[in-house]
Amino acid sequence: MIDSIFIQTSDHQREKHVIGIVARVKVKAGSEAAFETAAKELIACTLKEPGVLEYGLWRTDRTDTYAFVERYKDDAAVEAHVKSEHFRRIGRQFRELLEGPPEMTKLLPL
Repeated sequence: MIDSIFIQTSDHQREKHVIGIVARVKVKAGSEAAFETAAKELIACTLKEPGVLEYGLWRTDRTDTYAFVERYKDDAAVEAHVKSEHFRRIGRQFRELLEGPPEMTKLLPL
């Protein structure tokens, strides 16, 4: 069973060339609460970015594994997100809390 711990959707309308991303992360034992706090800040900041359609965090059936589920208007919005100050700042926090880099999957609509 997958449990949604925090998900938000922006007011943007779905567009023709939407880009989806699922980023799975494994959190170090004992770091779950700190990770969730940092992730909530990242989500709140990210949803204010132009071109972000959805940005949420889900916990998988493993207590140490989470997935960011993201949708963007286009590739330019993805690029702007990864260059944003809040992404870089909170990403540095994540390095201390995660077992390794995220496993990224890019999704394209049919």
